Amino acid sequence: MPRTELVEITSDILPQVCTFLAAEIDRGISAAEFAAAFERRWVHGPSGFALLADGVVVGALSTIRSRRTIRGQRRDLCNLSSWAVAPSFRAFAPAMLRKAIAEPGVVFTNFTASAAVTDILRAFRFNEMSTEERVLLPFCRQSRRVATWTADPDAIGQRMCVHGREDAATCVNDHRGTRTKWLLVDFGDESCAIALHLMRARKVPFAYVLYCSAPELFVDSLAVLRSVSRQTWGWRLVAWPGTRFPQASGTVAVRRPQPVLFKGEDVTAADLDGLYSELTLLPILR
Repeated sequence: MPRTELVEITSDILPQVCTFLAAEIDRGISAAEFAAAFERRWVHGPSGFALLADGVVVGALSTIRSRRTIRGQRRDLCNLSSWAVAPSFRAFAPAMLRKAIAEPGVVFTNFTASAAVTDILRAFRFNEMSTEERVLLPFCRQSRRVATWTADPDAIGQRMCVHGREDAATCVNDHRGTRTKWLLVDFGDESCAIALHLMRARKVPFAYVLYCSAPELFVDSLAVLRSVSRQTWGWRLVAWPGTRFPQASGTVAVRRPQPVLFKGEDVTAADLDGLYSELTLLPILR
């Protein structure tokens, strides 16, 4: 019987952890891509936990930590990212999760759980967001409100500061060098910054909305968002979580195969977005 121990992921075992995750998680993500994701840490705290058997990694759970403002209060968030356990050690999976979510007062999220992970998170009383997504139809008419735009992060951050949205400017700055794409839709007296995850689902390219600094402006921004997506990143359908933004004409509802899950006191699905998660750091559904 091998000697097993649950340890914090540190630099000395990180290469072995990344190799293990690349081999065990069937999403075409390389060890180097996992390593790059581990390097981006926004606040202090463990970057995850590993299960060792006689010193060999047989399980790993990555955690991505951030500090966000939710309804006027600063909250600590922890995104449970890549998680894999070798088949013969699956009995240790609940202990790994228990260790990862032990810190009180933290809000925990998981945006890309497999069916097996979803079952475990449900057993630990995680809440589930609606699986409804909205997809903007390619040729429908949207708001004709006049607006300008930019995809330059420097200009977006500066504009957010002009409008007194230092929190949004921080989000833009924090995600420099990540996979996040930014768009500013500027109506003159007001503007919104939109963060996008470029992805494919069943070989169809999407520009998926992770965040919008001004949800009340989201519907008016759709025409610009659709046009800019085509000009800047190629033909893509625009999609977003159905519960986060107002209903818009010219959209259809689709269902995600798996729900997004979260756990935390005094938070709802509407309080949480996909920033500071594996969606911004790893090539999920590329």
